[in-house]
Amino acid sequence: MADEKGSDDDLRQFVEDACKAQVLLQSEADDGAVLNAERMNRFYQRALCESERFVLIVQKVVGYVKFL
Repeated sequence: MADEKGSDDDLRQFVEDACKAQVLLQSEADDGAVLNAERMNRFYQRALCESERFVLIVQKVVGYVKFL
């Protein structure tokens, strides 16, 4: 169970890093213009939900394979 929690944390960190990289790229492209923080927050939340959904699907598949 601890390994699964660590994997979830790694996935969260990956999503967070990807979002931050996107913000930096957008910031550079806009020549320092103010970023739309709400849009990036929605993107981050959606990405996090999708990653958690993916983890649940993988856990179900792994559980099914172990059952076989």
